[in-house]
Amino acid sequence: MALLFNGNEKTITVESGVESLTAEEVYMEWKQWLQEQDNAKYEQAFRVFGGEPTIGGQSAPSYFFLKNNWRIIINNINIVFNGNLYTEEEESPFINQNSNITHLTTDASTVTTGTMISQIDKEKILALPTKEEIANAVLDEET
Repeated sequence: MALLFNGNEKTITVESGVESLTAEEVYMEWKQWLQEQDNAKYEQAFRVFGGEPTIGGQSAPSYFFLKNNWRIIINNINIVFNGNLYTEEEESPFINQNSNITHLTTDASTVTTGTMISQIDKEKILALPTKEEIANAVLDEET
């Protein structure tokens, strides 16, 4: 994969020649990069949820959130980005430098440079319980 990680700048740069990329590919490359040398010293770049098996060999969509102000730099290329990629800061996950970015999510909405998700989708995501809320609900249940 043609990705360059910079832990000091909190950036992931997509090198020229890449025409399509998925959120999962970026996440997997980051996990690999994290294990190299002393890269684990940098702030975490991702939070992920979803992917659990549902029925008939299917699984729930995975959602990838860039955190700690990490961003993906796309410089002077046309790219199709597939996958549910967002940021915890509610901003674009991309730093667009003279590029044409088409972002396709699993709910079949297409977003181009600028707007990342619809207001309805944003409200759905923000309404999801946090891990602390889930843990508290489980602890509050009577046995």
